[in-house]
Amino acid sequence: MIISEYSHLDESQTSAVFALIQLAQDVDLQSPLSEHVLLHLKHGGDIRALHLLGLEDDQIIGYVHLDSTDEVAGPSAQVVVHPEFRNLGHGKQLLHSALSLAGEKLRLWSHGENTLARMLAESVGMKEVRTLFQMRRSLLSAIEPATFPENYDLKIFNAQTDQNAWLAANQLIFQEHHEQGTWTLRDFEIRMKEEWFDPSGFFILRADGQIAGFAWTKVHSHSHGHDHMPLGEIYVLGVSPEHRSRGLGKALTLHCLLYLRSLGLLEAMLYVNKDDASARALYESCGFRIWDVDTLYSF
Repeated sequence: MIISEYSHLDESQTSAVFALIQLAQDVDLQSPLSEHVLLHLKHGGDIRALHLLGLEDDQIIGYVHLDSTDEVAGPSAQVVVHPEFRNLGHGKQLLHSALSLAGEKLRLWSHGENTLARMLAESVGMKEVRTLFQMRRSLLSAIEPATFPENYDLKIFNAQTDQNAWLAANQLIFQEHHEQGTWTLRDFEIRMKEEWFDPSGFFILRADGQIAGFAWTKVHSHSHGHDHMPLGEIYVLGVSPEHRSRGLGKALTLHCLLYLRSLGLLEAMLYVNKDDASARALYESCGFRIWDVDTLYSF
């Protein structure tokens, strides 16, 4: 396998990488790359990202996305290998190429518990440094009513009036979360242009005219993880610091669940940091249970 490095992929290369991702997802029943990477591949990529293509007879059989935007924690990588070319050392070859570029500050994401990336990380001595739980619950079982305190007003997101205020609130609420808290206006607009975006499932909670919290849902219309049924997701949910400890997070969660059930969906999912005990307790109180695990590895 010949590995080539690119700062930008052209249209034909991008199409070939997406075809490779789909092949891997069909076999693994799990996307090998995160939504963030998939979106930036689709829309032109991050300025500071590198793309490693593994070629065999001019066919792309391996891909690494190397993101160097986090100067503190270090570069992070996500890897995929064609299912028919696995167990031949190609994954390790791709990982060592990424290591030669990033050094031992490299971090590697594994999406799902039984993945190629997980095996690669452990094979070179990487250790778990962060874990995300994917949690799920049935929408067929009982859901409590969503009750908000007085003086709180819940409305559907309006891009013309809420966009900038939401972005500021998101950055404040998630200031300690690198991925979510660093969203730019472009990151936000990219998601609003996706086919799945529906403002009817995006809720803004205000108090005294200011955003006190929000909840954004998403519907996966095709395979996501381990099934092929449409699946609802609580995509982003947050409460402003000065409005916490008032039951708003639970009320927003329950409102999302009731909304997703009203669409005829059977199941809902979300992601939460393993170390975020309060958020995990909140979601468990709303009926969510751990379904799968995404792990970030480093040396």
